[in-house]
Amino acid sequence: MKQRSVLLSEIAKQLNVPLYNADVEINGLGLCNRPTVYPSILSYITSSEYLKNALNNPHVRALVISEKQYLQLKPECHDRFSFLISDAPEEDFYRLHKWLYEATDFYEKNDFEPIIGKDCRIHKSVVIENGVVIGDRVTIGPYSIVNRNSRIGNDTHIGCCSVIGSAGFQIFYTREGVPFNAVHVGGTVIGNKVWIGDHVAIGNALFEGNVQIGDHTQINNHCHIAHNCMVGKNSVLAAHSTLLGSSVVENGCWISPQAVVMNRVTVGQQAMVGTHATVKRDVPPGDTVIGSPAVSRKEFIKMRGALKKIME
Repeated sequence: MKQRSVLLSEIAKQLNVPLYNADVEINGLGLCNRPTVYPSILSYITSSEYLKNALNNPHVRALVISEKQYLQLKPECHDRFSFLISDAPEEDFYRLHKWLYEATDFYEKNDFEPIIGKDCRIHKSVVIENGVVIGDRVTIGPYSIVNRNSRIGNDTHIGCCSVIGSAGFQIFYTREGVPFNAVHVGGTVIGNKVWIGDHVAIGNALFEGNVQIGDHTQINNHCHIAHNCMVGKNSVLAAHSTLLGSSVVENGCWISPQAVVMNRVTVGQQAMVGTHATVKRDVPPGDTVIGSPAVSRKEFIKMRGALKKIME
């Protein structure tokens, strides 16, 4: 994704904030607790609890941080990072992210004509933006949209009124308490022989990489897959199921109707999530979880038995 690097001093000038320590070269932005392909990234922290994540991530070279947090740092942190001092670290970080995308060539902006494979059946009302690659024998129904930076594999079906690579939803607040949505610059990759129904929204990635849908996965109508999610091969997402940001559904899973997998939760391979379940913690491979919040089926039955005895 990287097109160029930018010096921290240039960033400090753009944000109108002071720079402490070395003027390092930055070639990516990212959250300090997420993996990255870049060797030198700028991140931010809003509380001391996130500092451990930054210290454990060797790719984080600089942080946007408040003056108060900076003064509380231990000496080893001063040797480890460069700092941009801000009275609103989160807002300034995403304001910078937007500026880098809109006003510079820091992020790659694919603008080539769409590449469409052989024997595709794409309705005339479908919108396909530049920077899209579509494989062979792909079917796309009326009024669907395929946004920039999307890749669709061979023999995949997409129904009506679905959006591939939709704008992600990462909400933050300004100093004045006004909500805003961060610009998403990543992409979406759909595998081979995937079936996607009607009114499905699959978001794109926030900073780098792609939302990924594995081969042979089946996604029913009205599903929502948020930014930075990964769905493995041979999985099934039934109608109205929702995957929140950075959640992972591994190979061979079944997500039942109206289930919600919360952000950064992993559903292990061959696991099953019951109808209306809200999954707030990782699901072990092969397990079945039900309820809200979701628990193991065995635990749920045990809890119901105990409650029945109390009621009696």
